[in-house]
Amino acid sequence: MAYVILPLFAFVNAGLSLSGIELKDATAALPMGIVLGLVVGKPIGIVGAALLMRALGWAQFPAGMDLRAMIGLGLMCGIGFTMSLFIASLAYADPLLYQEAVLGILAASVLSAIGGFLWLRAVLPSPGPRNA
Repeated sequence: MAYVILPLFAFVNAGLSLSGIELKDATAALPMGIVLGLVVGKPIGIVGAALLMRALGWAQFPAGMDLRAMIGLGLMCGIGFTMSLFIASLAYADPLLYQEAVLGILAASVLSAIGGFLWLRAVLPSPGPRNA
């Protein structure tokens, strides 16, 4: 149930009205930059830093985690909805720019969640049957 309530709560508190939003709004430079930063940049930074720390011998992956799982973790990290909204509220006093930023954050969160889920589902072993 928390997987439904918490995202719904975050979405409602974002204050984004989807009425009147057109495709050109979603493909403007600001939302596209946010989407690229969260969906592409965060995984590259997180996985890259983890690999660098591992190569230098300063850290290691947790037991049972391999590079494929680390990539999935990096993909999921693009979801960062709440902190991204906070930063956008500080960065954009113009309501139109803030709306575009929120639209980009929402799109990036959805794409990151779907991409991470599909990646992890493809690369992780299937769990055995659950006992109810």
